[in-house]
Amino acid sequence: MILGFDFWGEPYSTVFSTQNPINKPNKVELKNASFNELNLSNELIRPTSVPSYSHVHTEWSDENVLLAEFKGDLSAGNVKIKDKAVTHIKLLKRKSEGEMWEVYKIIDFNPSKIFYDLSDKFVEAEEMYQYKIIPMNTEDDVHNIMPDSDVSFTDGKSLNPQSFFVSYDYAHIFDKENDYHFIYNLELNALSHHIGSNTVETLGNRYPYVVYQGNLDYVTGLLKCILVADALGNIDKRNEKELRQEVEKFLCDKKPKGFRNSDGRYMAISIVGTPQFTPNNNLIGLYEVSFEYIEIGKLSDMKSLVEFNLINDYRLYNSDYLEKASN
Repeated sequence: MILGFDFWGEPYSTVFSTQNPINKPNKVELKNASFNELNLSNELIRPTSVPSYSHVHTEWSDENVLLAEFKGDLSAGNVKIKDKAVTHIKLLKRKSEGEMWEVYKIIDFNPSKIFYDLSDKFVEAEEMYQYKIIPMNTEDDVHNIMPDSDVSFTDGKSLNPQSFFVSYDYAHIFDKENDYHFIYNLELNALSHHIGSNTVETLGNRYPYVVYQGNLDYVTGLLKCILVADALGNIDKRNEKELRQEVEKFLCDKKPKGFRNSDGRYMAISIVGTPQFTPNNNLIGLYEVSFEYIEIGKLSDMKSLVEFNLINDYRLYNSDYLEKASN
């Protein structure tokens, strides 16, 4: 397609009445197009046989105003996904360069959206994480996309990974929908390791036998802090009441939780015993919360997060897992 020239090569002077030549365009809009490269210049290569057109431009010169190759560009589509339009973005993560990439999220691609604000609460403190995005097209298989399979979706070329060092303060306990930060007057009691052992004393032996129960090894602990809804220092009794009721429901729902701390401890826990909420007599409206927790597993990968129902199943493409870009 050549804009601004007629069939004789004369700029802006149409000989025939046909509408094929497009003269003096003010705006060009391409929709649903597939192309590898676009070279837009003020001048085009003219035939050298015509004296007035003896000057031939090189591939790139000062006259060029645009050269776009669209390598991995999401808005222009991606030739690596069979010239199909990008419909979704797949976000991958890993804790270090030596580990395998895992699918973290799949989000709708919105061509009119420039910035995406995404957060990741499933990270261990004092570690380096890498993230990268892969444009993808899911028109062929909308209902059962397996992001970790090469045959169930059309994958594009990944963009360069970005590294982030993770560091945060205090303790955090979370599930699929919530992420509570325990900050004020925080106390974390000693962690007790339970390795499951029995002592057997026999006649004739000075020392006992110690028998261990397989690979059993887990920790228990106790957390205390003051619940504060408003970090600005103002006590709004209604807000404090709503926060307390939310935390009470959260701690007593008998569901697995995720625990992460500023010292790097990161594990799946269950709340056990009797969580206590004690009113603060000096600061009316605030409560101190204390509860015991027990380790029930490691959060070493995305699979473990799915097993403890802390994240939707990343292997299935459905409305529960899909993150809407408009949010």
